[in-house]
Amino acid sequence: MVGPEEEEAAATDLWAATHPVRARLEMRMGIYALEAVTPPRRAAPGRMRAARPDEWMALTPWMEGSPVAMAGVSGTTPHGARVGYVYTPPDRRGRGYAGALTAALSRRLLEGGRRFCFLYTNLADPVSNRIYRRLGYGLVTRAAAYRFDER
Repeated sequence: MVGPEEEEAAATDLWAATHPVRARLEMRMGIYALEAVTPPRRAAPGRMRAARPDEWMALTPWMEGSPVAMAGVSGTTPHGARVGYVYTPPDRRGRGYAGALTAALSRRLLEGGRRFCFLYTNLADPVSNRIYRRLGYGLVTRAAAYRFDER
């Protein structure tokens, strides 16, 4: 279950009390949004480009594999777009790839007519949260993800 942090804790307790399961907190998340992009302080080499249809089969395993950097749009609303799947493998981190890519993708979405972009973060990861704030994303609310295990 995923939802607003306070309400989610009460809902999982209720569900666990009425079903043979145990609720386990999996992740605390921040939901961030921006309406204007602040360019990254440091430019990363390369540029953003959309994947071609013939690349989709190769890209799908990247979510569990080792891309240089990737990001995508995982959902839209009438006025916004959710940026997701932001990932840089450990050996490529610290070079500004995630910040540059997230900024470019967010800018493209805003220039394409969206009023805002939003994303979910793992609040236990201070690096990604700091990168998003530097780009202009601000914390809107907190959420929690719970997993149910059989008792």
